[in-house]
Amino acid sequence: MRGRVAQLGVVGRRARASAFDGSPWHAVAAVVVGLVVLGGCVEERSSSRLSYRGVPVKPASAGSAAGANRTPQAPTSPGKTAAAKPVELPEGPITEAPDSAETSNAHVRVAVVPLGTVPFDGTTLPVVSPDGRFVAVQMGEPPAWEQVLASPSATGMCRTTVEIYELGSKGPAKVEPVETLPTGLLLGRSADSEGVLVEYPRADGSRWIGRIEWAGARLAWIARGNECAAHAVSLRGGVIAYARRGISEDHWSVHIGGRDETVALPDGCTAAFPMPSDRPDLVHVICTSNRGIELLAFRIPGRDQPSQRPFMLNSAVLSASPDPLSAHLAASVVQPLVRERHGDVTGESTLDPLLFFHPGSKRMAAFSPTSGRVTLLAPGSISASELMDPVSGEGVLLTVEKSLVHQRLSMGPDGVLKASQPATVLGEPYVPRETMNPERPYVLIGPVRTDPTRLQLLAMRLAE
Repeated sequence: MRGRVAQLGVVGRRARASAFDGSPWHAVAAVVVGLVVLGGCVEERSSSRLSYRGVPVKPASAGSAAGANRTPQAPTSPGKTAAAKPVELPEGPITEAPDSAETSNAHVRVAVVPLGTVPFDGTTLPVVSPDGRFVAVQMGEPPAWEQVLASPSATGMCRTTVEIYELGSKGPAKVEPVETLPTGLLLGRSADSEGVLVEYPRADGSRWIGRIEWAGARLAWIARGNECAAHAVSLRGGVIAYARRGISEDHWSVHIGGRDETVALPDGCTAAFPMPSDRPDLVHVICTSNRGIELLAFRIPGRDQPSQRPFMLNSAVLSASPDPLSAHLAASVVQPLVRERHGDVTGESTLDPLLFFHPGSKRMAAFSPTSGRVTLLAPGSISASELMDPVSGEGVLLTVEKSLVHQRLSMGPDGVLKASQPATVLGEPYVPRETMNPERPYVLIGPVRTDPTRLQLLAMRLAE
């Protein structure tokens, strides 16, 4: 499966040298007949190999309806072929995984079942609804990177459309929109129970933000005016956060929609990417400036504190190079945490990390907004979802080059987040999307071997 990882991990035909160079996402799909239970006892050791390596899901044959083998290529600038420049990892509060002080056993048993396939534009992976019943896909000609990044140099309209599919018992079915959706919509990075966020670059340089409802595919505008509003994400309570700037300006701020709050970013901020948050009083932002790429955590005062303004809790420098594409990739893989625990575990997370792609180390990482510390996760990982089960406790599912792995997270006595050795869950590198649906708490995404314009979807849950 030829492509590249860009907007999430995105698999694409048209990108440039990025932080994902050297981290191929291939052999990422399988046909599963009926319900396949994959299980075993994972013994996590700090100094030796894992006693259980997982049960591989065999790729489909060439004539199967699903299955794939695409290897992402190093993204390149339009019309150019360029090798990725090494990114200097600056000194900072980074904790290397794994935790070498302890050995523990953890049962990781999962069951998977196919949901069918959906089309896509070869660049942007679908957005899954929080209840796991719908997906939104982007179709049409992939947009230029200037449009993806909402750069001041972006011109013209996009040739993209957004479609909604319901994941029913007979496979994905397209939801016909109540009203015709305009051409030029870009699929956003976030969704809530009502719908998925989209963006609409305009010919005059302005950019609007809207939401397409899951049921009925009706479009409603959230931010529409004579400015550039971009990179919107959902917070809790129906609140969204998005970056905005004047059409001819290059400095960004972050607006909290519905609360009339503006988060002032550091001087010289030339790109800004808010990230989903499970808490209405917290927003993370990745921004670029002459200092490089920074991750910032801001506290948003409650409605009962009208005299207080948003303030920064902590920050971390991720790279000395202020490349906006690397910053976009770092933010685009972030998924909102799901607090309703699928019926087997209840209660709030005690760790509350932000999972993001670290452009300096080229792997997923966990950021603690309380301490400002960054914990690096499995080498080569390009996507992550939170996993919580009764035995292994809090942890993450990670997409690596050849598999889907699990790492347990814990808080050390020094207040620093620790990560165990990675343990294989599935023998194929599916991209997981967490949901609140107890029947399908995870939707796995992978390519289709026989058709590069479609993606395979699987439901996954912890096995009984």
